[in-house]
Amino acid sequence: MDHTHRQPAVEQELATFLDQTRDYVAGSLDADTYRPERLRWGLFFQGEQTMLRVAIPGGRLTAAQLRRLASVQHQYAPGGAHFTTRQNLQFYGTAVADVPALLAELARDGLYTLQTSGPCIRKITLDPLAGLAPDEADNPWPWWGLLQRWATLHPAFSNLPRKFKIALTAGHHDRVGLRMHDIGLRLVAGSGADARFEVWAGGGLGRRPRLAPRLFAELPGRDLLRHLEALLRLYDRHGQRTDKQRARLKDFVHNWGAESLRDAVTEEAQRLPVGGLAVDEARLAEATARGPRPPSQPLLNDEDLLEQWATANPAFAEWLRWNTEPQRPAGARAVTVSLRGRGQPSGAIDAAELTLLAELAEAANGGEVRCTPTQHLLIPHVPLEQLGHLWERLSEADLADPYVGTLADPVSCPGSSRCELANAPTTPVAEAIRERLRASGLAHAAGSGRLAVAGCMNACSHGPLADIALRGVEKADGDWYQILIGGRSGDAPALARPAGPAVPAERVADVAEAIVHRQLALRSDPTESISQTIERTGIKSFRDCLAAGEPGDQEPASAERPEEPIEAR
Repeated sequence: MDHTHRQPAVEQELATFLDQTRDYVAGSLDADTYRPERLRWGLFFQGEQTMLRVAIPGGRLTAAQLRRLASVQHQYAPGGAHFTTRQNLQFYGTAVADVPALLAELARDGLYTLQTSGPCIRKITLDPLAGLAPDEADNPWPWWGLLQRWATLHPAFSNLPRKFKIALTAGHHDRVGLRMHDIGLRLVAGSGADARFEVWAGGGLGRRPRLAPRLFAELPGRDLLRHLEALLRLYDRHGQRTDKQRARLKDFVHNWGAESLRDAVTEEAQRLPVGGLAVDEARLAEATARGPRPPSQPLLNDEDLLEQWATANPAFAEWLRWNTEPQRPAGARAVTVSLRGRGQPSGAIDAAELTLLAELAEAANGGEVRCTPTQHLLIPHVPLEQLGHLWERLSEADLADPYVGTLADPVSCPGSSRCELANAPTTPVAEAIRERLRASGLAHAAGSGRLAVAGCMNACSHGPLADIALRGVEKADGDWYQILIGGRSGDAPALARPAGPAVPAERVADVAEAIVHRQLALRSDPTESISQTIERTGIKSFRDCLAAGEPGDQEPASAERPEEPIEAR
């Protein structure tokens, strides 16, 4: 988190929290008083286990920060660590008495847990290809810096009706899920203070998912902070505070209506003094100076040589296709490090792997790694001539699984093994589907797609936007999962729908395989997604897939009366 503008205030807040933690451990501070502060600092109590959420600034880590995280995980988090879908890292099993020492260690390399929970503006998710993607209108890093400065310790927004999440991109293609956030910002044209933003407001997933409507098509960049301030003030003033389940911005926007809210925000913004909300070239230049810099060494742009290597080594070619992508400047690739499989939860990582990635990033680009919304890590600026060596090192560490962006690349929450809200585990079923689709060859045959697994209704794995999604339901006789299909992320998002009644864990892989087989049989061309097929043929064409794996000659499961969504505990 970029705290440099308010460093003394952040340090004072941290000192106060550490004193409170010591008082809680000593028994002089009660749990109810301690709870709101520990949540604001990302410390969760889940049964007998603790979880501590660390914000990754802009989703970007330096080699020094990777090594710091490795040291902290090894020393203070025996329960392990995993990267989330919001560019955070979560530590498990830290003793509360060790929290002060842990946070002090993180702060030495500019890492904090502040505002990773609680009814405030959470960390701002940034496109992992920010400043790299060929489809960008301009570099969004300076705008991320301005937004983070505005949001950190904002005195008026520390007690909003509910948590608040913002995403930012400058790409033509949506890689951050703009419409699933409370606010989604896309830089669409222009540069500097003359930039213009598309603003989406009121998205959210969870038990009642909604896609955000567009509030502004081309909001001038110089007016951005003032309009965001106006929207947050209206929400803080008029948002629902008595019913927690209907207190998110998505309900507020739905009740007001996008057009009425647009008028109200515009009117409120005009009443606000410009003051610290002004965006000018000087502020952007300052933010630009703090942003990442591409490597300065000249890059060889020899795609022909890369093609020769790929032709000679099919395994390398497969990894090159699925785990790398072009970037700016030419002569380099952005490489996705796969955090899947290995018998661990999606996004899991240990101290040895964090240390290895620090070493590999230093060799590739001077020491930069980025987090992605799919729980992988990305090494940008890898020179073409280094790709073969990097692939070998990642393969040796089991971090080069060539299925990134396919249905054999499941995003999943920690499930019941680490979250008290979950009804069912996630890792076993995610791994079962992953292995089935890999072994059958269906993963690559189906092409790009998204599989999401969640232990409950809360959609931490972004299931409502997945081609195939599982969510654990509460049943007395084992682990059961409701299966949703037809979601779509990206530029034209669509929400997944229940395919029918829940199925037991032992049949989940059979059902997923049947759905993919059906998709291959029905799709009109190789690029058609499951959601597009459903739009064309109807969801009933997939419903008998739920009978896959049933013993005997039972009739296909009927989905005319789909099971009602299960409320999270």
